[in-house]
Amino acid sequence: MDLLTFSIPFFLTAMLMEFALDRWKGWGLYRLNDTIGNLSTGILNRIIGLTYKSLFLVIYIPLFTLLQPYYQWVGFNWSIDNVWHLALAVLAYDFCYYWKHRICHEVNIFWAEHLVHHQSEDYNLSTALRQSSGGYSWIGYFIYRFY
Repeated sequence: MDLLTFSIPFFLTAMLMEFALDRWKGWGLYRLNDTIGNLSTGILNRIIGLTYKSLFLVIYIPLFTLLQPYYQWVGFNWSIDNVWHLALAVLAYDFCYYWKHRICHEVNIFWAEHLVHHQSEDYNLSTALRQSSGGYSWIGYFIYRFY
């Protein structure tokens, strides 16, 4: 189970607590239509993400198996047991995430996919679920796939 799936019950509990506090204090942070939209995009994101991951595994595992002997020939001899390799992989992931996110803000076609995340008029915990379901996330991680 990945970390995101594990955290869903805790996040939903925090969201319900925030909703109850919002109703008690009368802040007006939650609107039914916006919250339903946020939950719907979050669920759709998880469903499509699972589909992409499945497709990725079907393509990537055979490709990696085919190319693995050549990785060591060009110096890609990685080991997850080596702390430096793991640290470099984390830095590479963060670098790729930064550029993926920046490209989504700078290039119009990627902004069209990313703006769903910025459309909510309310700022509450359910807004964090407003993630896009488009297929452009691979852009920033293309090079990272080779690690």
